[in-house]
Amino acid sequence: MVRVTRAAYAEAFPAVTGRPLIKLPQTAGRSESEIFFDALALNAADLNAGGEAEPLLEPFSAALAAALEARRDDLIRESTRAVLVTRFWYTRWVHQLRTIVTGMTRDGTFAIEDGEIAYPVKNFRFTQSYHEALAGTLGIGSDLALLVPGEQFGLQLSSYRVPALRLAAFAFTGATQY
Repeated sequence: MVRVTRAAYAEAFPAVTGRPLIKLPQTAGRSESEIFFDALALNAADLNAGGEAEPLLEPFSAALAAALEARRDDLIRESTRAVLVTRFWYTRWVHQLRTIVTGMTRDGTFAIEDGEIAYPVKNFRFTQSYHEALAGTLGIGSDLALLVPGEQFGLQLSSYRVPALRLAAFAFTGATQY
């Protein structure tokens, strides 16, 4: 388990249950509610007065989201040499079954050195399988707010804000001229 993610669960769990998180269940491929209910069982946490876990799920989700958001800076601090991408632009499918996309970064690409944002870099072109990139997830943040849905030149456009991710690798194939 990634230290950042475990730390977020360890912060959120006692905030809702009043008990420390001693054991964290398997998280890969599981929903937040499955993880939470298993964590209750593994840690012998007392439930609310009615003995039901369901009312605790919403406060736990909020506490976990806040803890993960606070960890974005931790994701950066844990990176010795990396690239911070704040926006992917012009992504297109190369192979849908293999989830391979191509595109560019835009409006905020920075070098990270020794755990700090060091300087801006040129935008990069990339060709990457989403599954392969996500298989190497080392840490995850929070925040799923929709940024900009709309239409331009008759085309449907949408931009999403996704959780901050720290990935083991990502296939940048070149730099743009700007």
